[in-house]
Amino acid sequence: MGGKKRIEEIDIARFIGICLVALQHSGNLHGKNLDFVMIFIMPLFLTLSGYTSALVKERTIPFKTFLAKKTRVLALPYVYFTFIYIIINFLYQLKNTGSIDFSITKEMIIKALSFYGCSVLWFLSALFFSDLIVQGLLRAAKKLRLLIFTALVILSVTAHFLTNPVADWWYLTEGHSYFEMYLFYLINAVMRLPMCSLYLFAGYFAGSVFRYPRSKNKIRDVILHFIYGAVCYALCYLLAVINDGGNLATFYYGKHLYFYIPASVLGIAGTLFISHALVLTGFTQIIKPLTYLGENSLIILLTHLDFYLLYAAVLLTSNIPVLSFHGITRMPMVLAVMMLIEVPFIILIKKWFPFLIGRKIKKDLPSDPGSKK
Repeated sequence: MGGKKRIEEIDIARFIGICLVALQHSGNLHGKNLDFVMIFIMPLFLTLSGYTSALVKERTIPFKTFLAKKTRVLALPYVYFTFIYIIINFLYQLKNTGSIDFSITKEMIIKALSFYGCSVLWFLSALFFSDLIVQGLLRAAKKLRLLIFTALVILSVTAHFLTNPVADWWYLTEGHSYFEMYLFYLINAVMRLPMCSLYLFAGYFAGSVFRYPRSKNKIRDVILHFIYGAVCYALCYLLAVINDGGNLATFYYGKHLYFYIPASVLGIAGTLFISHALVLTGFTQIIKPLTYLGENSLIILLTHLDFYLLYAAVLLTSNIPVLSFHGITRMPMVLAVMMLIEVPFIILIKKWFPFLIGRKIKKDLPSDPGSKK
């Protein structure tokens, strides 16, 4: 956050979010018990990104500087990790089949060029373009600002109603050309942007008016915030079931947009209530590891799935007799093992390959000649 003091609640919320992402990617480990979290996971990250953007006052940065920064921290990592994923896919195919299916590679390249993104990279693409849209909204004159905001709302609603026709065109026909494939992924990438921008803007607005309070009655507030969080999650679950889920990555908002939005807001609120409760406990030895992992949630997002770190964690825990069954008792252990595996990758990337996540390589400063006298 540009050298400013980090907010523990935000980092813990990111940690909770990345844990839920990992569990969703764990296949049949969670069954269908956690399907509802798809309705709010990525809206959560977008909202938190908007919140921190307001804290560092990105709106006041010259647009040229802002664009250069976002290109470095979002667009270039999108390119770097696309190449890394393709190489890993080559190696995986060679190991398992002894040959390379270039049709898979071509599809990965088409996804990258259409800004749909390979695997989790869709989020970097969506965040980059949403950031540009929101900055245009914030920097515009008042009348134009209202016009842009209204357009985003209308486009979000339009995307919801176009979900089924686009899906029918793609899935009910066979033998798509590469151009049709590119067009399909491009439509997906474009149509999720209005909703992504609205969540980002909502986070920016929240960051402009809200700061986490520090409680005097910690025990009472810890209990209350855990209860609030549980209630929000329960309501989010009910709405998600009624709405038949929702997934921002594929611009699928479920049956009804008016269920999707409140469900996602409840999920975001539940996560923030729980993160605040954890901070209020004052258990530093627990909070520090969580904030560290939350601070590095981007690295975890980019490596847990396509670097097969989550797969390794699932495989390792399957060899523990007590945890070898599929159930809720195994999920915390899978997460714990995965996070332990992630730490060396976090250290490696931040120290030796920081450019992969948009950070500048730190150069050793020359020693002061006068200090040797």
